[in-house]
Amino acid sequence: MKASEIHESSVDVSIIIVNWNSADYVIECIESIYRETKAITFEIIVIDNASYDCCGEKLAEKYPEVLFIQSQINLGFAKANNLAASKAKGKILLFLNPDTKVLDKAIERLYSLYWKLPNCGVLGCRLLNGDGSFQESCVLPFPTIGNAVIESRLLIKLFPKSKLWGWRKACNREDWVFEVDAVSGACMMVGASLFQKLGGFTEAYFMYSEDVDLCFKAHKIGLTNYHASYIAVVHYGGGSTLNKGGALTIARMRDSKYRYFVTHQGRLAGLAFRASMLLAGACRMALILSSLPLIFVLRKKHKPKFALAKWASICAWSIGLLDTQAPSRRLGKNSDS
Repeated sequence: MKASEIHESSVDVSIIIVNWNSADYVIECIESIYRETKAITFEIIVIDNASYDCCGEKLAEKYPEVLFIQSQINLGFAKANNLAASKAKGKILLFLNPDTKVLDKAIERLYSLYWKLPNCGVLGCRLLNGDGSFQESCVLPFPTIGNAVIESRLLIKLFPKSKLWGWRKACNREDWVFEVDAVSGACMMVGASLFQKLGGFTEAYFMYSEDVDLCFKAHKIGLTNYHASYIAVVHYGGGSTLNKGGALTIARMRDSKYRYFVTHQGRLAGLAFRASMLLAGACRMALILSSLPLIFVLRKKHKPKFALAKWASICAWSIGLLDTQAPSRRLGKNSDS
């Protein structure tokens, strides 16, 4: 990190958590923060996105020192984090999902590493599912039409170390720290002054792709984003969104990528992305329908009904038939795409 970007403060890290109907997760997350963070000074800021799930009352009772902000409306991930960051006093900001659990002094180790890394932009760590398995979404590629169209759970399973998915090096535990395109917003660390310089999270995104967008902005000014695979945080909500989310969630993820293309590559690129999603969706649906007899005969554990619904929602979004601004029920930030 550059000396000119050091934010003078007595607080080492400001930990920012956006809550939306996740009060119990928030309490568990904060418990893990206090348990695993002793060697640095920190503050915790929790902002509630109009869920009114008694999060403020629970925090006041158990952790009165936590700064709690109650928003009257659901601001979305980007705006909520930006508002909380404007209240932060730390030299470093750590954006943390409510459904995370800090392991083995992870925040202390990330903080120490951040100062040592050359030209550091945004720093992330290894994310684990609740069962301890590796969570692919902790490392992300910058979106291209190619990796958006080709991406599929089957291809990821068959070719897990392909450069297309962005996390090939994360599969190799020998590469403890390495350069990446982007890291997940479920746990991302960035200097406070740098965050201001980058303009914070781009608020045109309501949810999804804000993390990749922030990392791209850091990359664009010549900084390097890093992933520390030897530092881990559990992210309970980080299983595949494609396996959990409904049509709105799936469409919202595509809409956020569309905004990314428009923002960084222009409207023509955004339109090309929409068209490619329509074509990909139509081809996937045709393939699934033609495979139904084989799936039935082989009795494979595939879910053709869900897959059809998923790609139908993507096709509907691509031609403007699905409103992505409707309320969502997601826990927090998940960057699976």
